[in-house]
Amino acid sequence: MILLKNCLYISTSLDKEGIKGSDILIEGNKIKSIAKEINASELKGNDVRIIDCTHNVVVPGFVNTHHHFFQTLTRNLPAVQNAKLFDWLIYLYEIWKNLDEDAVFYSSLVAMGELLKTGCTSSTDHHYLYPGGFKGDLMGTSSKLPISWEFAFLRPAVPCPSAKRMEVYLRILLYKAKMKYLKTASE
Repeated sequence: MILLKNCLYISTSLDKEGIKGSDILIEGNKIKSIAKEINASELKGNDVRIIDCTHNVVVPGFVNTHHHFFQTLTRNLPAVQNAKLFDWLIYLYEIWKNLDEDAVFYSSLVAMGELLKTGCTSSTDHHYLYPGGFKGDLMGTSSKLPISWEFAFLRPAVPCPSAKRMEVYLRILLYKAKMKYLKTASE
């Protein structure tokens, strides 16, 4: 169990006023109680971790609805650090087409760790690449992770194209978007 003692402020909802100076008792992965002056010595079993939250605001876990976990592996590459979107994608597709099960596993682990570190407890991974030679189970990779939290993997069956095919595809999308915008603007 974890006991958060004397929380400066507990935000439970956008619709309700927060709670000041109360404790939160967590058992397993559930909040068991929010109350003033929860006595740790009265709790069953003495295996209670007590955290002083006198100067802490406690909020529900944040939700990230759009992430690409695999991209943590290629973040900060100098060659594309300041590139425009299409140039960035074309360069990185040459790397991403070689993703393997280990790359997906470790990039997911890094992404989830970063999210948890910033208070995010739920996320959606938009993994849209299935490299041609991928060996393994992309969906099953998530079950091997040593992190327990709420996340969803959205992985449509999109093969990883060559950089040239991707460039053509992106230019077609851009053209269609411009045409749609111009048509809408002229109406």
